[in-house]
Amino acid sequence: MKVVKLYHVGSWYYVYQDDAYIVANVTGYKLYENPRSGIPTVSFPEYAIANVIDELASRKINYILPNDENRLKDFKEINQYNHYLKKDSFVSYQKPQRKKITGSFTVQYNQEPYEEFIINQNINAQAELVQKVIQYNIGDIFTIGDSQVKIIAKNIHYNK
Repeated sequence: MKVVKLYHVGSWYYVYQDDAYIVANVTGYKLYENPRSGIPTVSFPEYAIANVIDELASRKINYILPNDENRLKDFKEINQYNHYLKKDSFVSYQKPQRKKITGSFTVQYNQEPYEEFIINQNINAQAELVQKVIQYNIGDIFTIGDSQVKIIAKNIHYNK
């Protein structure tokens, strides 16, 4: 049986391979090649699942939600899965990969002693500081909140 499989992972739904072409075709969501596996993929937030299901059902396309109690809609012999499977109409879209930032930098807040930061993972609590340090040069002064921040040193690397 041809059926679109909608996998629920965290707060997102993912659709792969031929099923991804169908979902992209009927919803307009971007089809991209998964950077790790090279598999055609469509993803969308969980709040959109009702709309996706409505689009599939209105076109009589079988679907199943394997992670959600195997909820299945089977249109039997009138299933239009093959009709909406149009691979040749899609241009390959590569989802941009995030660059991993590593390195270190030293800043001075309001003429206080220097503070050194090591970047070896996502440091969300200091995201604004990291973005500013990346944007500005050594010796530059910028403001975050009520603080004047001066970049003393930086050694930042971008990796894939």
